[in-house]
Amino acid sequence: MKTPRRPLTVAQATTRAQALCARGEQAACDIRDKLRRWGLESGDVQRVIEQLREQRFLDDRRYAHAYVRDKFNFNGWGRLKLAFMLKVKEIERADIEDALTEIDDEAYEQRLLQLLQSRAREMQGREPRAMRAALMRFAAQRGFEPAVFYACIDRVMTTSDDDGSDADDNAYPTFDPTGENSD
Repeated sequence: MKTPRRPLTVAQATTRAQALCARGEQAACDIRDKLRRWGLESGDVQRVIEQLREQRFLDDRRYAHAYVRDKFNFNGWGRLKLAFMLKVKEIERADIEDALTEIDDEAYEQRLLQLLQSRAREMQGREPRAMRAALMRFAAQRGFEPAVFYACIDRVMTTSDDDGSDADDNAYPTFDPTGENSD
């Protein structure tokens, strides 16, 4: 049986938190949770957080930018999921919006196209409607906006039809979010 650990002193917890923040960007809410788990009282937790901010170990704006950059490039997340996850981390709305502007629109669409093409290759042989629906769910789960992913899915479906599928182009109407090309 484990013996319960003694709570850390404020100085020990501050040193540990500084080391943690020095290794990589951290959200203040994550550090706050760690400090509580280390046995600090809420007043001490707030003092340590403020000290870390004054010493520039913690910066929510800097964290938001790093988070967006990493999750977009490595995980392929869209703006909606990124914004939601940053909100869960208690990042200010202005910092979230500022961080999301870092993503170039063209790179955003290209990343989505890559993800959809990869997913479409895995689903070769599926009926086109089922494939389109699966691609829509996939893009939505990744946090991409419908206005962006409808056009990308149409491009992917067109290229998959050109790659040897015998599907009739007019058999499955495409969704036009603008409503300009309604029949």
